[in-house]
Amino acid sequence: MLAAARQLVDAVERTRRGNFAQKDLRGIELRGKTLGVVGTGRIGRRVIEIARGFGMKVAAFDVMPDERAETELGFRYLPFSEVLAAADILTLHLPATAETEDLISDAQFEQMKPGALLINTVRGNIVSVAALVRALASGKLRAAGLDVLPHEPLVREEAEFFRGPPLEKENL
Repeated sequence: MLAAARQLVDAVERTRRGNFAQKDLRGIELRGKTLGVVGTGRIGRRVIEIARGFGMKVAAFDVMPDERAETELGFRYLPFSEVLAAADILTLHLPATAETEDLISDAQFEQMKPGALLINTVRGNIVSVAALVRALASGKLRAAGLDVLPHEPLVREEAEFFRGPPLEKENL
């Protein structure tokens, strides 16, 4: 989340090329922004604690809301669509199941704020790769922080993922 918000990857790449200019590298301040948390289990609650430490507001969705955690950690449970609409940054913390496959697709990206960030550190199949690429290419999303992809063994470099044609499930 920090790397995406502060454009750290772009800054590092520029520096490696010997370009130390800061032009177009203005990040976003986390204080006052709304973090949308989908899944408030053990890890989701830890992320909420960290976000609150940065002065962020937190809106969360979980199929089994924990009202005690909501009160203790100072966040609000909202319907899924309202979390999408409120989030400046959306972070995912839920299991991969048949119900969560492609949970974030074109319709969900449309509900999000322009310039939002997406953080996916759970399972790659929760986010539609094709929809994610469209949201990034159109500018709907400012950035995505991913440490998972649905077909990771097929992707040798992150650059290949964004350069090549979309992967088809039939070709796996």
